Amino acid sequence: MKKIILFKNHKGHLAIYITLSIIQNICVVLSTYSLGMVLKNAVPPISDFTKAGYLSLFTITLFLISAFCSYINTIVKTDLSKKIKIDLINIVILKIFSYNLQEFNENKKGEYLSWINNDVENIESGVYSLFLIFLDSFFSIVFTFIALAFISWIVLLITIFFSLLFIIVPYFMKKRITKNIINSSLSSADFISRTENLMNGYEEFYASNKSNILKTLITTTGLKYENVKQKQTLTINKLLLFMHSFIIFVKFAVIVAVIILSSSYEWIIKGGPLMVLSIEPLSYSFVIQFSNIITNLTSFFSHTELAKKFNVNNKEAKISKINFQNLKINNLKYSIENKQIINDLSFDIKKNEKILIIGESGAGKSTIFNILMKRVKDFSGQIYFNDNKKINYNEINDRSLFQFIDFLNQHPLFFNDTLKNNLTLFDDTIEENDILNALKKTNMFKWFEKNGSDLNMMINSENKNISSGEMQRLSLARVLLRNKDLLFLDEVTANLDIDNRRLIEEIILNSDKTILFISHSIEEENKLKFDKVIQI
Repeated sequence: MKKIILFKNHKGHLAIYITLSIIQNICVVLSTYSLGMVLKNAVPPISDFTKAGYLSLFTITLFLISAFCSYINTIVKTDLSKKIKIDLINIVILKIFSYNLQEFNENKKGEYLSWINNDVENIESGVYSLFLIFLDSFFSIVFTFIALAFISWIVLLITIFFSLLFIIVPYFMKKRITKNIINSSLSSADFISRTENLMNGYEEFYASNKSNILKTLITTTGLKYENVKQKQTLTINKLLLFMHSFIIFVKFAVIVAVIILSSSYEWIIKGGPLMVLSIEPLSYSFVIQFSNIITNLTSFFSHTELAKKFNVNNKEAKISKINFQNLKINNLKYSIENKQIINDLSFDIKKNEKILIIGESGAGKSTIFNILMKRVKDFSGQIYFNDNKKINYNEINDRSLFQFIDFLNQHPLFFNDTLKNNLTLFDDTIEENDILNALKKTNMFKWFEKNGSDLNMMINSENKNISSGEMQRLSLARVLLRNKDLLFLDEVTANLDIDNRRLIEEIILNSDKTILFISHSIEEENKLKFDKVIQI
């Protein structure tokens, strides 16, 4: 069972972050306390300027160490965020790829894109980032509590009042941060566009048992996006760090006024009234960090519930080899809301036969195709291989089935990529000669030569730079290249002109494959060439 576990693969990063957070918070507390000691030794009656000077250097050193740790932790956190998002994308993709075709089609592709983009972002920010914030707040509270307990419990209420004066946000940085957020949004849009284009090829990769290649492509796309976002996040975090430092500067400036007003309360504070300089920021930090923990814990647990939906059993299904001889369909029935779509259909497909199923629109032709593609499973009747009812169609796992079955429909899918990658589905193990032979078999070789005989020519899936007939023949070349025994072709000549329709029909009839061809119309002379014609 694949589960989302906090920082399982990034314990080193987490250890560095925790160590630096502890050092940073210790330095913040000590420097705050030391600042009060500087003032105590610098003014009468002590006026020990040498000691005050050493304490000042000590305070500055602590502050610089704290700032350095904070800066390094910003880098660590940004890098950790990128790595965790890549992990989350892989987990979400693993969840998607655990679905069969029927389960996959139950959700819209936009929902999967939302998982990869929005849910990954929400889980990272609402679980992982919040956990790091929780650690920072926890360490701050622990060390601040110790310091306040050492100095004075009574002054806590007074300093809480003063702490409210320091909730200042320097709005002059807002424009730069907004600009970075817009740039991040544009990068996100590019990422979604490319991912959507790849996800449209889910069935192609699935039927080719090459889902691992699609997974790698999507992961690589995500990595490119995260690299861009990492730079933008670093910029934003640097700006936020500057804002935080600015607030600290304002707080220290106001402390002078606090010291003057509290000079008569020497009995309250251990170390003298000038120690108010230390108590104020400490008490402020305590209240704010405690509030952060309460608020963030609620959000944290809400987002962990969101993460649970991506838990998946990632056990690979065993591939069984089936030596295809025939496929039998007996008494197939299917209805939707009491409307009979298929009624008692029986036929068989023997090896190397060409079977034509023909009928008007709405007769159930595409439903037969969807049943054979396992997109629909709630039918009655029997489908089995090789005259053996034990080799039940629905009981064979999809990976075994698509070892020898392939399909093509009327909507050829192409990616915004090279001709070679579109034909091979990014499988670099396929030889170039095999690609060229597939182009010859589909009468696309002259077109290939006309376009410079370049397998790296770009195919544009949106602004199609090839005709519909050419795209359908290239799709057929892709199917032939995969070299499966049994092909299901659903309305592959629909919406084509008569010349392209006749050409594709002849390619199908002349192939050495077993073919189930589903169509609402066909050239009469080609119709006679099929081994069986089933009218529905």
